[in-house]
Amino acid sequence: MKPAAPLNFTRRSEWDFSWLETFPAEVSLGCIYEHARYALISIDRSFLFPKRIRGAAMPYLLPACHILGPAFFLGCFCPTNFPQMPYRDARERWKFDPAMLWALGLGTRWTFDPKLLVELIEDYSDPLVPIERKLELCVPINASRKQLESLLAQARNELAPALRPKRGAGARIRQDKTALKHLGATKLLEVLTAPAAIKHTEEVLGRPLFHTEAEWSRAGTRVRKNLEPYRAEAALLHQALSEKRKLVHFSYLNGNPEAVWA
Repeated sequence: MKPAAPLNFTRRSEWDFSWLETFPAEVSLGCIYEHARYALISIDRSFLFPKRIRGAAMPYLLPACHILGPAFFLGCFCPTNFPQMPYRDARERWKFDPAMLWALGLGTRWTFDPKLLVELIEDYSDPLVPIERKLELCVPINASRKQLESLLAQARNELAPALRPKRGAGARIRQDKTALKHLGATKLLEVLTAPAAIKHTEEVLGRPLFHTEAEWSRAGTRVRKNLEPYRAEAALLHQALSEKRKLVHFSYLNGNPEAVWA
C-alpha cells in the first residue's frame, strides 16, 4: 500500500464531511473514525499503527486481551494507514483479512457494511455512546410471581426512555453530523485564523462552514469535550507502541480507561 499523503488540514477531505449526508449509514462510522484518528495524530502527527498489530507489537498491547477502545479496533481491523488516512479515503480500502473475519465471526465473505462496523466498534465501547445502563432491583427472597412481574414491568418503564431512539436534534445522526462539523472546524483552526477559515470554506463550499468567529470558537470547545475519552485511549496506545511498555491490563468501559503497566 502506498503511504498516505502528508497531513494537510486545509485539504477538503480533512474538514468537509457534508458528503456523508449522501451515505447516512456511514455518518456514525465516520464520526467514530475521525475522532479516534484525530486523537492519535494530535499526540504524534507521524504516528502509524503497525501493519500487523498481532505481530511484534502485540506482546506490549494485549497480554491480557482487555484492550477495549475504538482506536484500538480501527488500528487492528482497518487495513489503511490508520490514523494517517482520512475516512473518505479509508472507506475505499476497508477490507479485513480472513483471520480477522473468522475472529469476528463473519466467516470468509465480507462487504463494506458501515452499520455492522459501528456495532462491532461499539462492542469495544465507543466513548460518545453509552453502551449500557445498569439498573439495580431489590428482589425479596420470597417474592411471588406477581411481585416479580411487577418489578420487571417497573424496570422496563425506567429503562425505556434511555433505550428509545431519540429524534429531532437529539437523534444520533444529527449529533454525529454536528460533531463532525465541529471537528472539521477545529482542524482548520490549527492552520488558519477564523477569518481565513471562513474565507477558505466559503470558496470551497460556496458558504462558510460557520459564519462568525464566535461559532468557530464554540466548535473548538465542543470538540475538546468530545475528544477527552478518545484522547485518553490514544495516549495509552501511543505509549504502549512507541515505548514498548507491556500493558498488563487495559479496560475501556463507558469511556473510563483504566490501565495497569508492567
